[in-house]
Amino acid sequence: MGISFTLEYWRDGPWFCGRIKEKPNVLSQARTLKELRRNIREAFLLVVLAELETKPAKVSRLFETGTRNIDKPVIKAASACVAPAAKRAKSKTT
Repeated sequence: MGISFTLEYWRDGPWFCGRIKEKPNVLSQARTLKELRRNIREAFLLVVLAELETKPAKVSRLFETGTRNIDKPVIKAASACVAPAAKRAKSKTT
């Protein structure tokens, strides 16, 4: 399921200029309408990433880019919580 936004665009000489109606701080320009659509997607991603960087580290860590597998930290965090409980259970039985 994708998110849809409205691209408002206009001509300024040889350029197509545009912005996302729902997020007016996302602007771009290009020589063709096809290129403008591509540029506006890239501009949107850059704005969203910049907004995420201003949030606390715990939230922005969820959206890190790269090839790192995000399941590994979750598994480590879960095993770190389970391991002390298992040790406590063993110590109570002995």
